[in-house]
Amino acid sequence: MQRAKTIGDRRMAHSAFVLVLLFLMLCLGLTSGSTVVIAQNIVTEFAVSVACTSSGQLCTPLFRVVINTQDTLRANFLVSEGNCSSTRVHFLVDSSLVSTSEWLGYPGDPDGRPMETGVVDLGPVQAGTYEVAIQSEGQSGGCNSGELFGWGGTLLVITSESPAVAPNLWTSQLV
Repeated sequence: MQRAKTIGDRRMAHSAFVLVLLFLMLCLGLTSGSTVVIAQNIVTEFAVSVACTSSGQLCTPLFRVVINTQDTLRANFLVSEGNCSSTRVHFLVDSSLVSTSEWLGYPGDPDGRPMETGVVDLGPVQAGTYEVAIQSEGQSGGCNSGELFGWGGTLLVITSESPAVAPNLWTSQLV
């Protein structure tokens, strides 16, 4: 339920942004022939389930996806309801570490830590194809007694497609 609300909230915020942008166009009286470029964000959801083949707290293998984008590359990781210990997520783009989250919680976490990373900007990027990877690091507590055996959740990757050119509202209404 929380995941759908999170995606829905972002869609609502994006729609509100577009409406405000269109309102400003009207207020500023953009002339005939003016165009506005609006990037279309795409949210792709990946189910993550990793059984660690390493020993210790840093889990291998990494979870990897290949993504195409024009200029936006962001991600959010939501912890699985099946996790039973605290972890943090390392975000990598083309094998380079870009960001590491704070320690995340799990259902029943006595410390009340967040169950998602929040949106992490993995850019700046240019148009192209990228490998986005995440790696989990465990922390003793809960069911973890010093070794992370597996982890899971949902990875949301936000990219952009080719910008769409919105026709000038004055021109399209006069025709």
